[in-house]
Amino acid sequence: MNQENPVIIPLKSGEVHFQDIIELDEGQLKKIKNVSLTKTQSQWLHKDTKGIEIPLTPEQKQAVLDFKNQVVEGLSAEQLIEGDFIDVPPHAIKRVNYRLEDQDPDEILTSKQLVKLAQAVIDSAEVKNAQWKGRGNLSYKFLSRYGDKSIEMSLVFEDAILIITIIVPRGGPAKKDPGFSLRDLARTTRKSKKSSPIRK
Repeated sequence: MNQENPVIIPLKSGEVHFQDIIELDEGQLKKIKNVSLTKTQSQWLHKDTKGIEIPLTPEQKQAVLDFKNQVVEGLSAEQLIEGDFIDVPPHAIKRVNYRLEDQDPDEILTSKQLVKLAQAVIDSAEVKNAQWKGRGNLSYKFLSRYGDKSIEMSLVFEDAILIITIIVPRGGPAKKDPGFSLRDLARTTRKSKKSSPIRK
């Protein structure tokens, strides 16, 4: 069900060759192409740019889940980390720290925390939707658990490597929460103290 031949996605400047683990239908590709020309690739990849949500069919969701399961089949969470099957970029580390561990966003994740993330990838059993954001592939939102917390996490599949790009507790903080730097965290905390009529 993978996209066998690359599809050209035109951008404001240049183009992207799209090829992913599933094949998109004409309506899904049209949804991307209708707005892809409004930005350059660097603008699409900017952290503040909202991606294009791509609803998936039940068959596509199952194909994505099956692909993920094939990648992790027979591997433990520890083996996924030791074998570099999972890459956690800096912005995801900040969100794990702030949203899931209630600690300094700039802390380095411990091996125990990385194993918990890998286990969340293994245990994920539901695909919610997909998103396009200027790349040659999609990110897929999976539902899982991180310890005792229900989470949504976006995975990108590149050469059978799972890259965790966004991790959000279900029903938790919004995307624009202060999970990015100590300066943002301090600024938001000060605003909260000034505006809140209730002090706990």
